[in-house]
Amino acid sequence: SGRLLNRTASVAGSAAAGRGLGAAAAVGRHLLQVNSSSSSSSAASSTPGSTLGSTSASSTAAAAADLYCPQTLANTLGALAMLRYQPPRAWSNAFLAASRQLLPAFSPRDFSFTIWALAQLDIQPQPQWLDLFLVQLRQHVPAMDRAQLSATIWALARLGHQPGVDWMQRFLDRVVALTGSTPQQQQEQQQQQVGTQAAGSTPQQQQQQS
Repeated sequence: SGRLLNRTASVAGSAAAGRGLGAAAAVGRHLLQVNSSSSSSSAASSTPGSTLGSTSASSTAAAAADLYCPQTLANTLGALAMLRYQPPRAWSNAFLAASRQLLPAFSPRDFSFTIWALAQLDIQPQPQWLDLFLVQLRQHVPAMDRAQLSATIWALARLGHQPGVDWMQRFLDRVVALTGSTPQQQQEQQQQQVGTQAAGSTPQQQQQQS
C-alpha cells in the first residue's frame, strides 16, 4: 500500500511539473506521504488484506487538515483530475476525510473545483459527505460566477446527487442574477420586441402574421 501511494505521488508530480502544476503536485506528494505513513503503521498491526482502520483514517485526515488549507487541497485534487490520473482508493478516502474537516473554510472556487475534480475522477463520496458539502456551499452560492455554477451543477449530476429544493432555488436565483434580468423583465422585453416589430410592419404583413 505504501509503495502504491508513493508511486502515485511520483507519477502525478512528474507529470504535473511538465504542465506547470508543480505546486499542486507537491501538495499531493505531501498528502500521499502522510497517508503512506499511516497506512504502513496500520498494516504492521493488522492482518493481511485488512482495510485502513478508523483510527488510522482519522489521524490521516487530521494530519492533512492541519498541514493544508482548503485551496491547496482543492488544487491537489484538481491537478490530478486535469492530469486524468486516478489516485488509489486509500488516498481518495484520506482526501475526503481531510476535506470534510475543512469544508466550513472553503471558498466558492474551492467548492466548485473540488466537486468538479471528484466527478472527473469518478470518486464517489458518501451521501453524508455530499450533504455536508451542499450545506456548507449554500451560503456561498450567491457569490459564485458562471463557471463555478456550471461546474458544480454538472458535477452533482454526474455524481447522481440531488440537491434539495431550497438549494436549487438559491442556485437558480444566482443564475438569473448573472443574466442581468429577472424572468418577468425578460418577458416584458420580449413583449416590447413583438410590439416594436408590429409597429414597423405594413398592414399586409400584420395580417399575414395574424
